[in-house]
Amino acid sequence: MRPSPFPSKGGGGHHRSVVNKALNALAFRALLVVESTILTIMTLWMTLVSHAAEPREPAVTLLITPGLQPSAFSTLRRKLDQGRHPVQLVTVPCPSGGREATIQHLEQLNVNETVVVVHGIGVPWAVDAGLHPTGWVWLGPVLDVWPTDDQLTEDMASRRAAHISQTYSACSSVALSASLRSAAERSEPPDLRQQLSAPVVALLSAGDDIGTVEGSLPVLLTTPLVTVRRVGVGGWGHQDLDHTELITTRRGQRQVRRALRLLRRQQ
Repeated sequence: MRPSPFPSKGGGGHHRSVVNKALNALAFRALLVVESTILTIMTLWMTLVSHAAEPREPAVTLLITPGLQPSAFSTLRRKLDQGRHPVQLVTVPCPSGGREATIQHLEQLNVNETVVVVHGIGVPWAVDAGLHPTGWVWLGPVLDVWPTDDQLTEDMASRRAAHISQTYSACSSVALSASLRSAAERSEPPDLRQQLSAPVVALLSAGDDIGTVEGSLPVLLTTPLVTVRRVGVGGWGHQDLDHTELITTRRGQRQVRRALRLLRRQQ
């Protein structure tokens, strides 16, 4: 007897059962894929939303010191950008038209919603310009030239003059020397208490022969809004930095970012 070409009733049920199981398995896998995709999308969305809502670090106005090349500040600016600090870079002109002309230029700046980071001889000029930022970071501020002329030996004076001339080589040495000499001839250190309305973090280094620790401390320690931090041995970092290294080296740049974080905690 020849077999029937049609499957038996029992065989058809088994076939449908196998097909149903396969379809159920495919549907389950598809559901897992959909759920995984939805979770991935939700995670990415939440990440984007939280990243957008995350507050940026305080805006920074970075003043390029008169006499220093702008390229000396390029790495510091990049580090601040990477740290989510919006940065505006401002060139402070050399005092070729006299110190007053430089201060008048600075008076035009709008820094009211920023932290001003300023270095060396730019510090007293920025303060005298009456700027009112939300905070200050001073690097090797030249607030007084110490020791004064009558305490300098001829050899010390010549080495100091050569160092200043070399450091601030992009400025007229005559104009800059006049500004530094006027600081040295003060009968007493400047009083900053009436000029400052925002907190200051001043970074000093024993390796700085221009913005010296000895010349800055008498001024800084009598100013209530100022916090002094030593850069180098015994302070932030493990190596004393010279005047330009406070700006150009990784160690100096790292301390600038630490100073900005300190200011943020104080506000």
